[in-house]
Amino acid sequence: MIASLLILSLLAAGPRMVIEADSSTYDAATGRFHLTGNVAVTRLGAEGDSSITLLADRMEGVNGGEIAAVGNVVVLYGDREAHAARGRYDQIWRTGEFEDVDMVADSWFLDARRLTFSGSGRYSFQDLELTTCDYLPPHYRFRASHGVFKNGRLTLYNARMLIGKVPVFWLPYISVPVGAPRPPFRLQLGKTNFEGYYAKLTYLYDLGRFGQGGLKLDYRSRRGWGGGVEHTFFLPRGSIDLDLYGIDERGRGKRNVIRPRYRQTLDGHDRWRVVADYYKVSDAQFLQDYRFRDFTSKPEPVSFGAVTYRGDAKAFMVRGVGNPNRGKYEVTERMPEVRALFLPRRLPGGLYVEGEGNVTLFRTTLPYLNDTALRLSPAARATASLKSFARAGGEVTVKRPTPFFGRWTVTPYAGLMAMGYTEVDSRPLKRVRFLPRVGMTIGNFFLWNLGKHTRYMIRPVVDVSDRSIHGPAPGQTPVVDHIDLVRDERPVKVILDQGLFRRSAHGWAEKLRVRLDGGIDLDRMKGSRYLPIHGKVELWWGRESKLLGDLEYDPNIPLLTSVRAVLFHKTRLWEVRGNYYLQRGEFGLEDLENVGGDAAVYLLPTLKIMAGGSYDLEDDKLDFVRYGIEKTFHDWIVGIQVTDQRLVNRLDFNVNVQLRLP
Repeated sequence: MIASLLILSLLAAGPRMVIEADSSTYDAATGRFHLTGNVAVTRLGAEGDSSITLLADRMEGVNGGEIAAVGNVVVLYGDREAHAARGRYDQIWRTGEFEDVDMVADSWFLDARRLTFSGSGRYSFQDLELTTCDYLPPHYRFRASHGVFKNGRLTLYNARMLIGKVPVFWLPYISVPVGAPRPPFRLQLGKTNFEGYYAKLTYLYDLGRFGQGGLKLDYRSRRGWGGGVEHTFFLPRGSIDLDLYGIDERGRGKRNVIRPRYRQTLDGHDRWRVVADYYKVSDAQFLQDYRFRDFTSKPEPVSFGAVTYRGDAKAFMVRGVGNPNRGKYEVTERMPEVRALFLPRRLPGGLYVEGEGNVTLFRTTLPYLNDTALRLSPAARATASLKSFARAGGEVTVKRPTPFFGRWTVTPYAGLMAMGYTEVDSRPLKRVRFLPRVGMTIGNFFLWNLGKHTRYMIRPVVDVSDRSIHGPAPGQTPVVDHIDLVRDERPVKVILDQGLFRRSAHGWAEKLRVRLDGGIDLDRMKGSRYLPIHGKVELWWGRESKLLGDLEYDPNIPLLTSVRAVLFHKTRLWEVRGNYYLQRGEFGLEDLENVGGDAAVYLLPTLKIMAGGSYDLEDDKLDFVRYGIEKTFHDWIVGIQVTDQRLVNRLDFNVNVQLRLP
């Protein structure tokens, strides 16, 4: 290959071009040229654009105009490469059209009858076939009438999916990020004694900056047709999630769930946040029948919204909790609640002042705790008449930290809490409480080096205080929020924080944190003298393994009143998740105690066996148990799962089929 003498004249007359060929002819009068043998034409990229190179057996064209290429044509633009039988390219407008094209875009193999190149990384295709399968012939492929590749995203229109030579799906629209593709559909087949035989198809789509989601179409032989959509709109530093699903059930009519959710951080410093969650179901049994996972994790769908601010020395929150499922679930509503917190501010003389305030409007069916209320069934509670309360409160505390005896710090403090409420929808009822408090904390901080890469920290604190109460007797207060949990007391409280740190190539990281607090109330009789003992542990090891837990123990009973533990551990060959939950009921609520988990074992790199379940220890019965196996093939992931949902007396057999993309 030799450099053509045309280079100097072409550079002077038009765009910056570099041409190489075995032989060439050039007509200076018309500006036409003919190139043959190992032809390479490169248009040098301007600022913000890549160069483009055409390779072919023969080329001809006009200087500064269109170039026609024939024979073994190759288009190189940025990191993309396309092969074609023939094509044309305009040097000025940076556009081109090529025929009989094959192209590789990351893991996608593409063949098209025509490719139109528009510069700046945009390609459009006519009559194309697309696959990620590298076998010949491919196990599956998509055949579309039109497609566009732009900004790293491949979009197909009017697409059919073929397995071998058999068409199985028609998809009006497919859009995937080429670097991180996700399958365009998910299919579930199975049978339960509630739904009968079922087929559930989810069409997954990606709309780029307009978000992504899935359209659902389900058929159940005993229940009928159902469908819905789950979509996520992406916002700057946030998102909007939409969940709509409905079914026209045989014998029961239309049943549905509506749940939009909104999350966003309003500034780049993560100070202002907004959240909103509207959760409405058509009937109380819907989650149990069609959203079993949601039903077991949180039976009561609650709607809420909040605006929060967290600054360097203050915090602010406005939130509301509503119940759009009136008559189905009993929820204490807050409409709205306003809270403000002011962190310690320095005053003259080494003093610090901090405070908080709140105003809340409550609406509930059982504001007073009495025998009649406790005997009401959940259905009767949900349909009882509503009562509304307005509540306001605040607390101001002044403290003065003073160093004492080396690393010890003594901090005396004094504060005043006030709270009051009124029943706003019946006869006037006003009560106000004042709770003055004085106290002192003594704390220290110890740090030991256990080795070159290990440190251990312990921070003990002793808190002694005395708080009195002035106002109506506690038995006359409404059972809302935490108002009945504030009382006169003289506690001596001990708090112990511990932590273990390990150093790696990325710096110091906390591996273990343990917190324990408890004490005694000198103002109480023997039956309620001891304060609840709270414990918390957080343990991290490996890349993903962790153990998180907390508990509350009442030594006056003595009894564990609350426990929560979560375990996750993963290795190359297996992984396990476990959880335990205990909550003793208050104000007539039932005790809850549950243990559950999942485990998976990889017998082969492509074969996984799974098992899991949940057991109600309080009622001594099995909530559900499931078993499954998942096999990964060259282009498919196929899973079989059997779930025995004892809680609702349902057996579920399910087959999942999902396209596997690299």
